[in-house]
Amino acid sequence: MNIKVIFLDFDDTVLDYTKGVSIDIPSIEAIKKAQRKGVLVFLNTSRHHLCIKKSGILEVLKPDGIISNTGAIIEYNGEFIHLDYLDEETVQKMYDFCTARHYNLEIADEYDRYLITDDLTYVKTIFHDHTNMPPRTDVYKKKKATALLAFGEDVDAEEISRIIHDKYMTEQFTSHTVDCYHKNSSKGTGVKFILNKFGFSKDEAMAFGDSYSDMPMFKEVKYSICMSNGKSEAKDIAYYVTDTVSNSGVKKALEHFKII
Repeated sequence: MNIKVIFLDFDDTVLDYTKGVSIDIPSIEAIKKAQRKGVLVFLNTSRHHLCIKKSGILEVLKPDGIISNTGAIIEYNGEFIHLDYLDEETVQKMYDFCTARHYNLEIADEYDRYLITDDLTYVKTIFHDHTNMPPRTDVYKKKKATALLAFGEDVDAEEISRIIHDKYMTEQFTSHTVDCYHKNSSKGTGVKFILNKFGFSKDEAMAFGDSYSDMPMFKEVKYSICMSNGKSEAKDIAYYVTDTVSNSGVKKALEHFKII
């Protein structure tokens, strides 16, 4: 085995919610040991880029790159090397729709994210669960975005999908939130971009994750590692199932495969 790159999910993979919120430090130290042996490490998350910047993970780990916004934003060595924007027409349609329905809308690009109203009724819960302060409220800026997130009492993904182009995907993130992003963007497309950029094969890549959003990433590498605390569907397609995040499953897998 000659692993040259590791793709690392964040929530429930190295961030443990079982007893409050804590970073799995033993696994982080193991990842850093792999880096010292020349392995590239990319965080790969559905979160917005700024969430990672403010999460505290970068205080204990210096990844070579970050794939965020479900593959829409890729940063390597501090520079953006891939940006997958929604078009301005779609952003405008979502803004008009949410305004008419009295929904809140988060608009995000690679540098910033903001809400269009100061109504945090359904915003607070999701950002509390994901250890991030809600974005600030600002006036609508007519420009491209990498992701949109609608909040409302009866917000519905199928209804939103009817007002945007076929090339975009909507996902019912929670009963009160709907994501909008490129249909062709995923954690898997982010992995594929990096493998192509560096000339790595699937056999030289390893990925750690736990959930449905990690499954496209698993399909792009040979060594897909699912956490024991992960979803059964993710476990079913994984190359290997390691221990839970609470028991430093990432570290144990790196030791099992003799990466460190």
